[in-house]
Parts: sequence; C-alpha cells; structure tokens
Amino acid sequence: MRLVSWAALALLLGASYAHAQLSAASDSIRLELDDCEEVSGTSVRELVVLEVAPRAVLAYGSAEPAATRAELTCEAGVAAIVVEEAGRSSALRLEVTLSDLARPARLRGLALAVAELIATSRLQPTAAVVEPVQEVAADSYAPPVLSEPARSGVQLWLGVGATRLAQPSMLGPVGALGVVGYWGAFALTSDLRFEHAQMSQGVAELQLNAGSLALAPAWRLHSSSADLLIGAGVRAGFATLSGKSNDPTLTADSVTGFWLAPALQVSVQVRLARRWALRVGVEGAYVTRTLRGLGADGEAVLELRGLSLAAVVGASWALSGAE
Repeated sequence: MRLVSWAALALLLGASYAHAQLSAASDSIRLELDDCEEVSGTSVRELVVLEVAPRAVLAYGSAEPAATRAELTCEAGVAAIVVEEAGRSSALRLEVTLSDLARPARLRGLALAVAELIATSRLQPTAAVVEPVQEVAADSYAPPVLSEPARSGVQLWLGVGATRLAQPSMLGPVGALGVVGYWGAFALTSDLRFEHAQMSQGVAELQLNAGSLALAPAWRLHSSSADLLIGAGVRAGFATLSGKSNDPTLTADSVTGFWLAPALQVSVQVRLARRWALRVGVEGAYVTRTLRGLGADGEAVLELRGLSLAAVVGASWALSGAE
C-alpha cells in the first residue's frame, strides 16, 4: 500500500513538472537580436524585456523550448524584424529604415518595433502572413515615441587661431573664449578675444596688442551630428598700437584706444561625444571706429582701420541641453 502511494506521488509530481514545462514553453520568447549600426543588440534586448514582461518569460539557449522567436538583423541601413510563432506556418516581418528615426531615438524605436510585433504575433497566433508593408511600421512606433532634439541649451568653447589685419597689414596669433546660447533655430553668441600681431615696415616695426568682446545673434542649422551657426553682430575692444624705429633719427611712439567693428561670423561644431564638440569658426570684421596716432604735422602715423579676418579652432563643451 505504501509503495502504491509513493508511486502515485511520483506520477503526480512528474505530471505537474511536465505541465509547468509546457506552460513555460507556451509563454516563452527567444530573442535573437543583432547589433544594428550604432545600436547595440544587447541594449535593444533589455528594452524589449521590459516591454513584454511579465506576460512572458525568456528562453535562453537553442535547446530550451520557446513558443515565440524574435529576430533582428540589419543590412544597408534597414533593420529587418521577424517573429515566428509556434503553430503558424508563416512569420510576421517588419522592415524599419534607420534614416527615418532620429539617431538618439533609434534604440527605443527598434525595441518598441520588436515588442509590438511580438504582441501582434501572440494576439493573433494563427493569423496569415503579414507582408512587410510600411503601414505597420507607421502605426506601431513612429512619432510619439521618438525623442526630439534638445530645443535649448548653453555651450562654452575655447579656441586658438590666427588673425589678419588689412591696415596696418599684420598677421598674428589669437586666443578666444566664448559662450553660445541657443533656442531652437535661434542662437546668441559672445566671445572674448585676445590677439597679438606685428610687422616690419621699412625703418620701423609695428606691434598690436588687443582685447575685444563680440556679441552676435545667429541662425542655427542643427543635425544629429553637427551645428552650423551664421551670425552678424558687433565687436568692440581696446588696443595698443606701437612702433619701434630702426632709424636713430626717428622717434617712435604708441597709441592706445577704443575701436569698434561690425562683424560677420560663421562657425561649425561637429559632435565628438555627448557634451564635447570640435569647433571651427571664422570672422570678418571692418573697423569703423579707428585707432589713430598722429604725428607732429597732424598726419596719421599709426592707424588701425579697415578689414580684419580671424580663424579659430577649438573645443566646445555643452553646459546644458546636450543631445
């Protein structure tokens, strides 16, 4: 009698285990997700698990049974998602063109596409094959789930370069520290610039030391990897223009004063990391309020006027609004 009882118990436990295995298999999903350009397959898998849990469990390894198999592959900028369901002769298939998704939103967009195709497959386990039509892609994950680029922010930049003056004709190094605030397509730029230039002119050597501040509203053209800024404003500063005579019969002097110039600025920022970018900028300015030193006869001996060109290369760091 006791032997019969133990046999019945063993049979009951075996049946329970088999039922549990069958139940787990009917609710299990196997995910086979490849990397898709810069999107990691492992990251997509983590988001898909969050979407499908706790309605299903994951199957690990090829030997573990699974009722649903989801596959993600990528080729030539197109992500192909295939979901196979036990009991269905044909798989559901969906294609996503990566260029249709903003770069910051590709990870979540692909994860939601996989999760929704799994949900569709499990809700309609005997449905006929679904052709790879674009309507499914548009209805499943498009605009509401895509993150928009940051609409405003502040960037700080530091750079070095060269400056060229037309009158007097001088070439020299320049260093600059600037800040950019942007709101959508509008930006406001400001920078503090220090420059040194010198030249030899016959019997005299001329030298310029200047510091200036620029302020310019700008138009901002934005993409996921770069920004283009085109602005027009004003630059003002103080400068010392001095001369050194190579002729002992001549006396050289210096003049210090305020100068002012309208300026046109163009800069490009290429993102290297989430907050860091390479920045290249050029500026053309025309000195309208000149710096002038007069001789004994009242004629200009030293004079800063006319066109000024500068090019600066540096690094930019996003204080806020990093995308």
